[in-house]
Amino acid sequence: MNHHRSPGLLLLSLAMVLFLICAAVAAEDVTAVVTGRVVNIKGQPVEGVRIYVYRSPEVRKAADFISNRTDRDGRYRLVVMPGHLWGIARQKKTDAFGPLLPGEKHSGDPAEIDVLAAGTAIQDFVIADIRDAKRKREQQREGLVRISGTIVDELGMPMKQAYVVANRGNAAAVIPDYLSPWVDKDGRFTLYVPTGTYSLGAACSFPPDQSTVMQGAIVIDAERSNMTIVVRSVDTNGRKQTAP
Repeated sequence: MNHHRSPGLLLLSLAMVLFLICAAVAAEDVTAVVTGRVVNIKGQPVEGVRIYVYRSPEVRKAADFISNRTDRDGRYRLVVMPGHLWGIARQKKTDAFGPLLPGEKHSGDPAEIDVLAAGTAIQDFVIADIRDAKRKREQQREGLVRISGTIVDELGMPMKQAYVVANRGNAAAVIPDYLSPWVDKDGRFTLYVPTGTYSLGAACSFPPDQSTVMQGAIVIDAERSNMTIVVRSVDTNGRKQTAP
């Protein structure tokens, strides 16, 4: 039996292999663009912001794509692989990965971005720091209830960098319903909220970590002072426990 292939068949086989290789390379080379503008809560462009794009909604990790910093008009352009993506904008003092520090800004919940192959998607962002978010969330103080107290650690020592978050639901949120300014040097906070039932907790970075444990079903119907919120040590799941 003749096991030798004819030259024509060999050439056809080689051609098919080359076609498949070129198709795979071409597929990997297909890119798309996400572009847009970053502004603050007043609608003003913000320079020096990076856009972080991820292949999944899990954004508390290193990004899959990172833009250059926005220009003086707040504009950015980022080359990505096509698909269903999630993006956030961060303005940090350094390029180091990690939670935001006081004064650094964030766009909140990740924006879903659908990018077609070789296409362009437009996604704008609004960024804020804890002070901006507080101004945006807090209405006129008339009709609001004042709560105040101290954030301490398990040893009863005042926290140097923390603030109080209050949500009408039981879970922590990237941008809370209400939040206090950063504590003073003695760990004291002041927060104004409408009367109602809240989950309260303390966060040590902005935005709050989604693993922050909130103490729920606290009725706020009158001014409360001298509240103590304890930031407990990390539990077995790696979460910081907080409780008023």
